[in-house]
Amino acid sequence: MTRTQQQRRTSRIVLFALALGVACAAAGCGTDGFQGSAGSSAHANSVVPASDPSHPSVTETSAVETTAASEVSESTASSTTAPAPATIAVAPTTTLDPVTGFPTGVAGDIPNGSYRVDVTDADLAAVNIPPQNRPENEGTFTWTLTDGAWTNLQTADHPIQYPTASGVYIADGDHVTFFVASDLGPQEFTWKVEPNGDLILSAEPSTSGFYAAFLGAHPLVKVS
Repeated sequence: MTRTQQQRRTSRIVLFALALGVACAAAGCGTDGFQGSAGSSAHANSVVPASDPSHPSVTETSAVETTAASEVSESTASSTTAPAPATIAVAPTTTLDPVTGFPTGVAGDIPNGSYRVDVTDADLAAVNIPPQNRPENEGTFTWTLTDGAWTNLQTADHPIQYPTASGVYIADGDHVTFFVASDLGPQEFTWKVEPNGDLILSAEPSTSGFYAAFLGAHPLVKVS
């Protein structure tokens, strides 16, 4: 080997040693130079002196990471928190009497009292009640209205199978609905009071023929 070749080889060795030293310093080698893979540390800051203010210690770094993780956790929890449910307005429902199953009666401006009306065979025929059903539904009806509740008593010159009935009524302005304990459904009327106290009820188209005759065929004469 010539002298020139030896100088070149020496220069390469020196350069290699310098490069190895730089790499070792960056990787955190100990005093033995290069750390073997079996004994190497996973944390590069583990070999930095704690007194060096430019580098956080392992404990300080762990605390920073823990704080960051906690903030991420809090942020995630905040972002996944379900919003408060929106308030939904619910329309009020009609209150039913627990005994009768009727809604709560409302008298409105209809005067309390007892009223009487005579219902004839002709009155029933006028609202298309069949002949065989007329005897049971004709006679004198006495209606008693009290604070939204009604009763009636039927009398006739022949036996009546069901002479009494009861229910509630709800008045709203000049409109009144009578609720009855049958499958006939609500009975709709408009109403007004005469100067002498008689009650005039006019049946709506939805009202059954029976109640159109019972309440609407003639004025209800005030008796008390």
